[in-house]
Amino acid sequence: MSIQTLWYTRCPVPSAQTVAINTGWLEDEFQPEGISVRSLANSNDPAVHLSHYTHSQPNSFRFGGVMPPLIALSRGADLRIIGLGWVDRSAGLYTLQDGHRELKGARLGIPRRLNDTTDWWRAAVLEGCRHLLATQGLTLQDVTLVDIPIQRRYADDAISSTESNRSLWGARSQLALQREEAIALARSAIDVLYTDGATGALLQSFLGLHPLAQTTSSLQSPADSFGAPVVLTVSGQLLADHPEVVDRWVARLLNAQAWVSAHRDAFYTFASRDSGVPEELFEASYTPSVATQMDVSLEQPRQQRLFRQYEHLLKHDFIQPFNLADAIDTGPLQRATHNANALAAHR
Repeated sequence: MSIQTLWYTRCPVPSAQTVAINTGWLEDEFQPEGISVRSLANSNDPAVHLSHYTHSQPNSFRFGGVMPPLIALSRGADLRIIGLGWVDRSAGLYTLQDGHRELKGARLGIPRRLNDTTDWWRAAVLEGCRHLLATQGLTLQDVTLVDIPIQRRYADDAISSTESNRSLWGARSQLALQREEAIALARSAIDVLYTDGATGALLQSFLGLHPLAQTTSSLQSPADSFGAPVVLTVSGQLLADHPEVVDRWVARLLNAQAWVSAHRDAFYTFASRDSGVPEELFEASYTPSVATQMDVSLEQPRQQRLFRQYEHLLKHDFIQPFNLADAIDTGPLQRATHNANALAAHR
């Protein structure tokens, strides 16, 4: 086997890969062959860090938000979607005022990263606002969208570390993500701010935000409702040349849910760190169901949400059309699941 290093990255949102990394399972799996398992954070090269968005680093896995891989695929990146996770997540439209102002006609802040080619947060904010306004019988045309230009790049808040399990992202990136939006709200340049997940929990606690509309993602809701899957991707060339390596990686992730069920406190500790929030805000960032949502699948409800995000990105010109179905490879998950079931049957 010619592979020397397997690279990984993850967003600050809990997933089965969060568990497999923090428990050391992935390092243990490949150490006997002399293959190192490294975070993109172990590199000081900004180009390597940017692979979190572009998937340009060879022999790499990513488990994270849905927007970057779809944008990367539309630009011809060599990656395959091999699994989908899901965590329920809270979101809302908030104001600094007493909560009595009307949403209709309000100035709603929409961030625009001027120096990033993958403006995933702008895409997420537009989608979240669309859904939350719809819950109030409104559309994006019923509010004034105010662009908030941001010079900082997302990667400026990335972390470089020699720790083998360290994520590129964490408290620093979460606290920085909506800095300019929060300043605009405090200065009355906008009336309303959208936020969600861990960043939302931090901002609500710090600024004392008042909700004007709130929602929680759920797979039990219609496919066009709020929420998106967490996407597991792999370098296409790695899957083509070494499918057995990819299968083994996925197989380790399949153990995550059972481990979390038996080690809930430990999971909360390292998942909170990876998400960049204090433990007491962890459930507020997601929901109390988060400890039961560490599986990986390609079930239809999750794929429907994936395709819904594709349509959103296409509608707002974040991507050019491409065949999303061709980018989904069910083989690794099917083989890993089959092997796990066969092993369980012989015990």
